[in-house]
Amino acid sequence: MALFGTRISECRGEDMGKYHITHDYDSLLDELLKLEERLAYISENGIAVGIVASEVAKKKSGGTFKVNADCRKVPTYWRTFVPYDFLITVYEPNCAGMDIDQLRILLMHELLHIGVREDDPLKTFVRDHDLTDFRCIVDEYGMDWSKTRTE
Repeated sequence: MALFGTRISECRGEDMGKYHITHDYDSLLDELLKLEERLAYISENGIAVGIVASEVAKKKSGGTFKVNADCRKVPTYWRTFVPYDFLITVYEPNCAGMDIDQLRILLMHELLHIGVREDDPLKTFVRDHDLTDFRCIVDEYGMDWSKTRTE
């Protein structure tokens, strides 16, 4: 496993020691997948979601906008090492100060990125930000849902 991590860090130039699978958010993830009807397709299609914690703060390339989390599809050949179909990375330095409700919204936002093709539920993809798909978050929680009390 160490050799695998070393190869990734050499290819990407990242310190992989600053990323790790975490179970700190499992209760929120389970709650969302059980209670949010708009996310039912994830469980119905047997999609496995894992969460990675990052000690590294991330910003959008070329900007000052911080990235709180992102969602990535796990390539098929990595599933030998990673038992998930999708990984959500939480950039913990950017989420410091968020309360439990904000973290729940953040995870819901990332879960909405998981897409399933209607014509073939076995084909999954990462959905881009689409106002139609993500409008529920803005409508329910407002544009500034992620602002912490310290901002």
